[in-house]
Amino acid sequence: MVLTSMLHAIPTAPSFGPFLEIAPCRRLQRCLYLRESKIRNSMQVMSLMEKHSTDFDAKGGEKLLVDGRTEGKSIAGSVVALGKFDALHIGHRALAIQASRMGPPVLLSFTGMAEVLQWAKRLPIVAPCDRQRVMSLWSMVCGGNTPVEYHLEFAKVRSLSPHDFVERLAKELLVKGVVAGANYRFGYKAAGDASDLVQLCGKFGLEVFIVDPVMDERMKLHGDVELETNSREMGQVSSTRVRKALGIGDMRRVAELLGREHRLVLTVDTSAVNSTVVHAHTSNALNQMPMDGLYSAKICWSHSGSNGIDLMTGLARIENQQVVVNLSEGSFPTDLAGQRLLCLDLQRRVSD
Repeated sequence: MVLTSMLHAIPTAPSFGPFLEIAPCRRLQRCLYLRESKIRNSMQVMSLMEKHSTDFDAKGGEKLLVDGRTEGKSIAGSVVALGKFDALHIGHRALAIQASRMGPPVLLSFTGMAEVLQWAKRLPIVAPCDRQRVMSLWSMVCGGNTPVEYHLEFAKVRSLSPHDFVERLAKELLVKGVVAGANYRFGYKAAGDASDLVQLCGKFGLEVFIVDPVMDERMKLHGDVELETNSREMGQVSSTRVRKALGIGDMRRVAELLGREHRLVLTVDTSAVNSTVVHAHTSNALNQMPMDGLYSAKICWSHSGSNGIDLMTGLARIENQQVVVNLSEGSFPTDLAGQRLLCLDLQRRVSD
C-alpha cells in the first residue's frame, strides 16, 4: 500500500533512494518513511499467509524460531515495530501507533538476549502475564487494533548482517512494513542504523517509517535525582528511566513514562491470606518492585494476571523483603492463595 498522507514533502539525499520523503507526524516530530516500491495487493497477501512457512529456504537454511507464545503464527502482511519493549513505555507505544497506521501492528523483539550476552538476571518491568492487558490498553490509541507480540530467538539471528536481517523480514516473515526509532540499531554488533534500515527496506520493497524519540519532559525525579544515564539516550523516554524511577519509589513519574500506573504482580502462598490482609515475600513478585515504602494502590486479582476483577483500594507496605497488602474495603477471595495472582496498581508512595 502506497502511503499518500504527505504534507509538504521534500526530497532527501539521493543515497537513500528515490522513494524516501520527509513528512511531519504527530506532535510535529520529524519522521521518515519509504514508499513501497512493489505494491502488494490483498490477494497476494492472502496467498502469502496461506503458504507461509517459517523455513527460510527450501535448501535447508536455518529457520527463525520464535518462542511458545507466537510459534506457528504467521505475521505475513503485518507492519513490525522493532525494539526491546521491556517496559512497554510511551516511546514503545508511539511505535505501535505508527505501525497501526500502516497495517496490522506487531511488536517484534528477541528472546534469550540476556543469556547470550551474559547480562545480569533481573525481573522484567512488566510481568509476562500482564503484557496482553497493556496491548489491549494500547488498542484504544491504535485505531482499535490490538498490537501482537512476536519473538525471535536472539541466538539464531545474532550473527545476521543488517542486509540479511531485513531480507528475512521480507522473505521469511513476509511483513509488509517496518517501524523503528531514530536511534534503533540492528544486525551483528549493531552495525546497522536507521538510514541503513530505510535503504534496505527499499531494496526489499517494504514500507518503512522512522519515528523520532519520545522525549522525557522532566529530566529529574523528585529530590533532583538525575535521570540521564548515557549519551545515547539524550533525554528520551527509556526503560532505564522507568527502572530508576521505580528504584526511588516515584510512582507518579513511573506513570508518566509508562502512560499507565505500574502494575506489580505477585503469587500468593497458602496460609498468607485473611479476609482483608495478604502477606507475600518479595521473591513472589513476577516483575520489578519499587523501593521499600508504603504505597496507595488499586488492588485486583485474577487467574492470569492480565484482566483482574474486583478492583479495590488499599495500601501496600514493602519492607524487609515482605509485601503486606491491606484492603480499605471489601475482602479477598477465599481461593486467592495458590490459585490466583495478586495485582497491585501502585499509585503513590505515601511514606517510608
